[in-house]
Amino acid sequence: MNSVLADELQIWGLENGFMLYSDASLGFALALTPIDVSCWTHERINATGERVAQLLNGLPEGTDLQFVQEITQGSEARLAAHHQLVAKAADPLAIELRDARVKQFRAFDQAGKAPTHGLKLIVRRPMTGPLVNKPGLFGRAQLFHRLADERLSREIATVETFREGLMTELAALGLAPRCLGADEILDGLYEQWNPVRGVPRGSIDSEDVRSALLFTDAVIDERGFGLGTMKHRVLSLKQLPDLTFTSQAALLRDLPFDSKVFVSVHVPNQLKEVEALQTQRRFAFSMARGKTVGAADLDSEAKLHDLETLLEKLIAQGEKVFQVSFNVLLRAESEDELDRQVAQTLMLIREMSGAEAMEETVAAFPIFSEFALPNARAPERTRRIKTSNLKDLLPLYGPWDGVGGASVLLRSRFGNLIGFDPFSPELPNANQL
Repeated sequence: MNSVLADELQIWGLENGFMLYSDASLGFALALTPIDVSCWTHERINATGERVAQLLNGLPEGTDLQFVQEITQGSEARLAAHHQLVAKAADPLAIELRDARVKQFRAFDQAGKAPTHGLKLIVRRPMTGPLVNKPGLFGRAQLFHRLADERLSREIATVETFREGLMTELAALGLAPRCLGADEILDGLYEQWNPVRGVPRGSIDSEDVRSALLFTDAVIDERGFGLGTMKHRVLSLKQLPDLTFTSQAALLRDLPFDSKVFVSVHVPNQLKEVEALQTQRRFAFSMARGKTVGAADLDSEAKLHDLETLLEKLIAQGEKVFQVSFNVLLRAESEDELDRQVAQTLMLIREMSGAEAMEETVAAFPIFSEFALPNARAPERTRRIKTSNLKDLLPLYGPWDGVGGASVLLRSRFGNLIGFDPFSPELPNANQL
């Protein structure tokens, strides 16, 4: 194992389903079910957006959230369930038809033509009180703090209460949250850092997981980096959309196969953010109105207007400011395929009301190591975004997953498998589609 690469993992251990980080913060991971808004009315979509805004405004300061949209393989479990529906004594034609359909769908899944759209939420919170004093001017922050069991139990209880409240709000949005267990978290980390290693994950000490997760060298080049033979590219949002609207992030459902979107959100101290904006407003005012002769400074005038509008919304309308980083991770074993995915992703992001993304070069691996699961933080490429815009950029949307079990398997226009059962209790009538 490369000890330097192990330092890129900020996770320290696992305790009762919660993640302990090297800076003594605590976190947890949730699996969410993406919302399909394809057939929703505008009123219902806007109402959902307002509830997302309320959820964001209710987050305590210092909290870090990371929404991770995944478009990967994952149809094998549904195919296996569909395969078991036909009994051995059934009609031979039914068995032959089942085998042919399962074989075809399995080939689609392996070729990336039947992707699964997944959504995860990683939450990270600092301790309620500092463990040590702040480092000096030339000192370094201390990692791996010693923590008493009693103090840790109290902190975990506090985070558990916050998790229960958050899951209740997410369930009201229709996201069906589910807590990820320790094995699911470790399997995701192992696959992330060893994408082409054919050996299953072995046993891991829950008190020190870093030494048993990294078995692949990282190769960094001028356009990205590679883990084994799997090449990676990182794209970051450089220019925000000219305007946003509810469910705008639904466009991200068309991203290439085996892509991941990381939207990292930090809740800063709102008082300090408002003071910083007011300072910028005073500078912009002096630049725009302090000039008595010559042409007006149009840039300063525009900036002054934007800052005054933002401050008015923060004070009068109860909005908050968040520090947000928007990154897309693409990977493929072929360089040509990766170039195609980058071009497709850049064009898709441009469709979001003129937003622009940039392809990271030499900074790709450092940025990836910051936002990679389950760090939930991305200090680079952050932008300040208010609540009403942030709620529109969260990747909460995905294609319909179907109803009932796997009696009938179909494919949507996104390629994912849809399970349909005419006798499902979710439907009002078995004779009606």
